[in-house]
Amino acid sequence: TTNNIMCKLLLKNSLIPCIAKKYFTTSEDNQTEIKINLYQGERDDIRENFYLGEFIMNIDPEPQGKIVVIISIAVSTDGLITVEGRIKNTDKINKLLE
Repeated sequence: TTNNIMCKLLLKNSLIPCIAKKYFTTSEDNQTEIKINLYQGERDDIRENFYLGEFIMNIDPEPQGKIVVIISIAVSTDGLITVEGRIKNTDKINKLLE
């Protein structure tokens, strides 16, 4: 999302282990990457939350909104965070373990 507004995927008091998925599209024409910044917290403004890291997924340049990326975030019982980005209707996957 833009303007420092957070999109919440895992809500407070979610049972662990858990997985959350959300669909995102490109916001500009010929965009070559999608960057996901991970934050922990309940505030809508990202500046009021704790920064955990970032996940960058390279994509092919296409018109705005044509590429749909499915972002999955999983938290294991050991506290490991796995972020996976998958382009819808293709086999292209990026994965990050924190």
